Amino acid sequence: MNNSKETSLLFSGEAGQGLNSIESLLDSIMRENGLYVFSSKEIMSRIRGGLNTTLLRIAEEPKGGFIRYPEIIFSLQAGGLERLRDRIAESTLIFHDPQIEEAPKTGSAVEISQKEMTEAAGGKLFLNVALAGMACALLEIDRQIGMDATASFFQDKKPEENCQAFQSGFDLGASLKKEHSWSYSLSPSKAARESRLFSGSEAVGAGALAGGMNFIASYPMSPSTGVLTYLAGKADEFGLLVEQAEDEISAINMALGAWYTGARGMVTTSGGGFALMQEGVSLAGVTETPCVIHLAQRPGPGTGLPTRTEQGDLNLALYSGHGDFPRLILAPGSVHQAFQITRKAFDLADKYQIPVFILTDQFLLDSHWLERPIDYDRQPPRSYTIVSDTDYQRYQVTDSGVSPRALPGEGRGFVRVDSDEHDVRGEITEEFEVRSSQVEKRMRKGRELTKEQDGLELYGSEDYKNLLVCWGSNYCPARETIDLLNDQETACLHFSQLYPVPERAAKYFQQAERIINLENNFTGQFGSLLKQKLMIHIDEQILQYNGLPFAVEDIVDQIRDITKRN
Repeated sequence: MNNSKETSLLFSGEAGQGLNSIESLLDSIMRENGLYVFSSKEIMSRIRGGLNTTLLRIAEEPKGGFIRYPEIIFSLQAGGLERLRDRIAESTLIFHDPQIEEAPKTGSAVEISQKEMTEAAGGKLFLNVALAGMACALLEIDRQIGMDATASFFQDKKPEENCQAFQSGFDLGASLKKEHSWSYSLSPSKAARESRLFSGSEAVGAGALAGGMNFIASYPMSPSTGVLTYLAGKADEFGLLVEQAEDEISAINMALGAWYTGARGMVTTSGGGFALMQEGVSLAGVTETPCVIHLAQRPGPGTGLPTRTEQGDLNLALYSGHGDFPRLILAPGSVHQAFQITRKAFDLADKYQIPVFILTDQFLLDSHWLERPIDYDRQPPRSYTIVSDTDYQRYQVTDSGVSPRALPGEGRGFVRVDSDEHDVRGEITEEFEVRSSQVEKRMRKGRELTKEQDGLELYGSEDYKNLLVCWGSNYCPARETIDLLNDQETACLHFSQLYPVPERAAKYFQQAERIINLENNFTGQFGSLLKQKLMIHIDEQILQYNGLPFAVEDIVDQIRDITKRN
């Protein structure tokens, strides 16, 4: 992105070369220097080797979208530049070692010797830190800020040696910058210094804590595992019970048991793991037991691309579990939404006694944003349970569909739950009229759910003719697209509540002359849901399913093509 208020860096290397350390260190340095940073990674599914990339967008204002063309590329591994050939523009500055790989035909290549850099840095182990120092010199970052951040980052792991490596890389970068008269200077701000770094996984985990979550049971599966490990690290501080279950079937049943006894339980999983949980989801539906399910999407079917991103599991969440019962599906698009929506999920699960899904994906979870601190009401979460009396009816028929939920042992009533159909007291029944009454009662909750906050946000001109529709993690790329288009006829409508489909959305579609659906899947799953529920016509679809998030430049180009040919 050629923008005087932004610089972008891409590091390409194999697993084991310390790209994560480069990302984390530079994230911290940029914050201390008063610059906003957004970082995302693209990795192969292997412990060692492969070709991975880490992208950092460093700017005077917050950014949050993936981009195709970085301004500067550091290539550390053979094959890296060939793999990146579609991401190199004529203006891209490329640092590479000619002993490892040839320079590409496009871009401006500068030769560096990894051997010499390694020797100056003090060994192969410190090459990544030297590269971070080199990047800081190119961006005119204060040397001392970089040194202090490096010492702090590696305070328990050879701090003096790492500072020496940073210094060596900084010196090399400063020398090259002077020789070639490059300029990547950005203006720092107090607001950036007062911000903090969040990953999507941290935001989901923090939102769960704010929502009163005190039990989590999960079986590790990328990209959902980051939420589990974050919460495990907070277990002692917040008094959490964290259980790594033997499988996903056990995990969801443990979470249901936790809610039954008065805890607030959660599971975090990905598509293949959630496929095993579907009977548990149906159990939650018939017993009207709350549950929060964090479903972190990755490309399927099968194992698919386990370390990449996609929005392919909406239908899986929407139609999971046998039988008819209400559910709520939410999909945050930023770290702020991830926090607030996860927090709200626990309240809504408790209030309506339903399974609530939080759909994220690898792009959102594994990326880092430098954002303003999250503000939230620090009041303790509200509990919707009651103390039972002797006439307690667990499944009392009500106008709202929500029956009184008591906890076993609290009150004088007897709490019955059963996976069979039941009467108002929870006793098994095969009476046809009772069955119909209970089904209708449960489904009335769906009507009530539409009265809650609907998670709709319009961005751009209110006088639009072209409406770009998106959900979940496409929020930041879509907003940036609207800014770059600078077209009063085009706006974006983002959904963070997918089901029930917000009824208020209909008025936005009625105004639009052209509806463009943006999704990271092959079939346009949300577009199909909109057609089904709101009877709208999708004019154009921008779909991607290669395992990468949408690049902002690509969305801009496709929308321009669409508007030109029509």
